[in-house]
Amino acid sequence: MRRIIFLSSATLALAAVLARPTTTAAGQVLYVTDFDSNTVDTVPPGGGTASVFASGFSQPFAIAFDSAGNLYVANYANGTGGTVSEIRMGSSTVTTFATGFKGPAGLAFDSKGNLYVSNNNYTGTPNNAGTVSVVGPGGGAATTFATGLSTPEGLAFDSKGNLYIANQGDSSGTSVSVVGPGGGAATTFATGFNAPQGIAFDKAGNLYVANQAGSVSVVGPGGGVATTFATLPSGAGGLVFDSAGDLFVTQGNVGTVVEFGPGNGSSYTTYATGFTLGGASGLAFAPSAVPEPSSLVLLGLAGAALGVHGWLRRRRAA
Repeated sequence: MRRIIFLSSATLALAAVLARPTTTAAGQVLYVTDFDSNTVDTVPPGGGTASVFASGFSQPFAIAFDSAGNLYVANYANGTGGTVSEIRMGSSTVTTFATGFKGPAGLAFDSKGNLYVSNNNYTGTPNNAGTVSVVGPGGGAATTFATGLSTPEGLAFDSKGNLYIANQGDSSGTSVSVVGPGGGAATTFATGFNAPQGIAFDKAGNLYVANQAGSVSVVGPGGGVATTFATLPSGAGGLVFDSAGDLFVTQGNVGTVVEFGPGNGSSYTTYATGFTLGGASGLAFAPSAVPEPSSLVLLGLAGAALGVHGWLRRRRAA
């Protein structure tokens, strides 16, 4: 016997909403700070020439997204002052999110939405004692989270909530430190770098470090002495992985972003151009899955329609 199944219009509406893609192209766009032009630039999906997304910063250095897709920018301000700016999802308006820093040079969010900021504290000489500050999700004044650092810059969390900090120090060596979720004095995790700046973990838990002298280093989950992953003709600044495992690195001295394939440090391609010489610094991909506002509205309408449909059925049955 063949059965014919009738679906209500409300059910069909809900199915249409659920079948609709819930991601936007924002997850494919690369955002890059241009330190010298005081802008945040965007690179289209697949790479190409950068264009200005927002302006009005004060030596923008690091950049990070929160889980909601809001963008945060560290304003270095010559290493002696500095703020963190915020650009809300769907906007290009720049507002002040947090204050009280000394040369903010690294940004990272923990799983609870707290923002961590490295205070580079550079005053013209290397090896300045620096700190890491933390700001709650609502912004405002920062408090000290970690100490025992030397001109800190890049920040990254591992899967256990430990925070790793690049100690740039001077160009003759330096290290990456680690501090537990409770904060306090940092300890040495790895050595063998050459003025480290940006840092990021791959999916296997290996830590990659961009060295300003012109290379990328890698160190395993257990720490120790780093090895060279790749060399570059110009200084390396920020770095970030995409969801496919490709590694992207800024070369500020020549104003480009280069791309390495997963685990392949022997060759790279130029991914983006159009930055000022000496400008390209921090970089980040927007979250890859951001619900479209129209989808959320339709989902709510479909849910309401189902509720009305159920009420009418109960009324008829009575």
